[in-house]
Amino acid sequence: MPSLPPEFWQRDIEVTKHALLDGQVLIASIVGTTQPGMAQSDFVQEFETLAQMVVDAGADIVEANLSCPNVNVAEGAVYKDLALSRDIALAVRRGARGRPVLLKVGHLGHSLDGFLRTVAGAADGVVMMNALARKVEDPDGRPYFGASRHMAGVHGGAIYQLSLDAVKKATQLIRAEQLDLRIIGVGGASTPERAAAFVEAGADAALVASSALVLPFMACALKAQRPDV
Repeated sequence: MPSLPPEFWQRDIEVTKHALLDGQVLIASIVGTTQPGMAQSDFVQEFETLAQMVVDAGADIVEANLSCPNVNVAEGAVYKDLALSRDIALAVRRGARGRPVLLKVGHLGHSLDGFLRTVAGAADGVVMMNALARKVEDPDGRPYFGASRHMAGVHGGAIYQLSLDAVKKATQLIRAEQLDLRIIGVGGASTPERAAAFVEAGADAALVASSALVLPFMACALKAQRPDV
C-alpha cells in the first residue's frame, strides 16, 4: 500500500485537526508494511511507532488497518491471525498513549467470536468490515482488471448485507459475554437509511467510506432525518 513520506501525512493530519469543529474527532488509520526478512516483532513495532507519530500530529483515535483486500500477501489479512492481531492492538495502545484504539478487519466468518474475545481489552473497538478480496471477471470469465489483478477488493453495496450481519453477530456476542469492545459498522452505508441500520443493528457508530465521494453531506442528511442516530 503506497504512502507519501511521513512529513507529508503528518502535516496533513495537523491541518485536518485544526479544521475540525466542536464535537468532531479525527481518526487516523495506520498499517504496517512487511520487508524481506522482517521479523514479526519488528512488524508489530512498526504499528506502535506509527501510532505515536499520528498521535503526535493530532489524531484523536488510532485505527490499525489489519485488512487490505488488494494486497495479495499475508499482511493484507493480518486479522486472520488472532494472536498477532492482539499483539498489534497492544502495540498501538502503547503508541497511542491513552487515545482509543480501533482494529479494522475483513470478513471473519466463523472466526468472529474468537477474534472478538482475543482482542477485547487490547483494543477499544473493531471496525467491520473492509472490502472483500474476490475474483472480478468479465461476463466471459476474463479478469476484468487484467491477468495480474484477477483478485480485487469488492466493497460498497455489494457487501452491505454481509457487513450488517457481521455487526449484528458481533454486538450480540459482546452483550452476551460483556466484552470490553465497541463496534463500528462500515461497508455499503451508501444512504442515510443504511448508515442508520448499522446503528440499529447494535453498532456504536457507522462510517461512510466510498459513498462520501458522491454524497459528501450524507452525515448531515442522516442527522436531519434521524437526530437520535
